[in-house]
Amino acid sequence: MEDLRPAGFRLAERKRGLGLRHSLLALRCLARFHAASHALLRQQPELERVLDNMLNVADQGHQDFVKGELEATALACRSWPGFQEIAERLDKFKTISGDVFDKINAPEPGGFNVISHGDFWTNNLMFRYEDGNPEEFRAVDLQLAHVCSPVIDILHLFSNSVSDDVHAHHQDLLLREYHVELRRTLEILGHKAPSLESLQAAMEAHGSYALYFALELPIVKADEGLDLDAVSRGIYTDLLRVLETPDIKKRLQRSLLEYARKGWLPA
Repeated sequence: MEDLRPAGFRLAERKRGLGLRHSLLALRCLARFHAASHALLRQQPELERVLDNMLNVADQGHQDFVKGELEATALACRSWPGFQEIAERLDKFKTISGDVFDKINAPEPGGFNVISHGDFWTNNLMFRYEDGNPEEFRAVDLQLAHVCSPVIDILHLFSNSVSDDVHAHHQDLLLREYHVELRRTLEILGHKAPSLESLQAAMEAHGSYALYFALELPIVKADEGLDLDAVSRGIYTDLLRVLETPDIKKRLQRSLLEYARKGWLPA
């Protein structure tokens, strides 16, 4: 294990979220990691089984927490004008959330698969700055790495770790820049990249994954840490309080309406 702090690396501002420059740096590095991992999987396909086992072990305590987040968010939606239908969709999604999560995280037979980071959000992303600008990037904590579509990491980042401006205006640009770096790196390694159009289609097909991590906005942006065990036990007092924070509420409402429109939060 290497301590990156002496080399000048530190976390970005978690509550603010990653700006465009941070996001570009992170996604270009992610693209190179994904490209290299794809080449490695072609050489050592047995890694798929090993990493899948790691994800299953890590996932055992996850479902109660996810269902708690869904239930608390549905409760909040019932108090927001115009969000009754969203609340009903969240209630329905809770009954299938485990199956959807497993299906989305599975490798695609015959598709373009990579080793994902598995937990690609602000607290695992470190930057080195020069004159206040991010110049280098490192991702840490790969204990949830597994084989799946590359868009899993991208959806995770977009859903709760980029700034409001980037989330609202720059996702298409970031996906294009990711694809440019992915294609360039794969060409160097002697492999063919998927088209930008196929990546965009994969984003749509796996879009429900973004919902899981959009629900974690209160955790990512809260002023104080939340009792996550309480959420798993069905105690939502603190989480409901944070959901009423104006900037968190606005971002989550916009995301939920977008996901419903796209079918990522099915009716």
